[in-house]
Amino acid sequence: MGKQDVLWFIISLAVLAILAVFWVFKRMKLRRARTWPALFGRMDSSAMRLHSNGAQPGGSQFIAEIKYSYSVQGQKYSGSMRRSFLLKGKADRCCVLGL
Repeated sequence: MGKQDVLWFIISLAVLAILAVFWVFKRMKLRRARTWPALFGRMDSSAMRLHSNGAQPGGSQFIAEIKYSYSVQGQKYSGSMRRSFLLKGKADRCCVLGL
């Protein structure tokens, strides 16, 4: 093996190691989330709008905003969530399903 082959091998191993670390952290986060208590909430409103970033090609995005509320032990809470999408259909789906 030449020096260049060894270098590519080391770079490949480093990339794989980084990807493995991200995968492990994501799995740990998902495992912790499974232990959270589940409760019912309500989607109070949802809206979708087109946001343009000026004259840049491909600079437009669809913004879905969902307002929600829930209660825990008699205490009411509310909040909102915004997500941006490149495709209108994805934003519509988010507004309808609350994803």
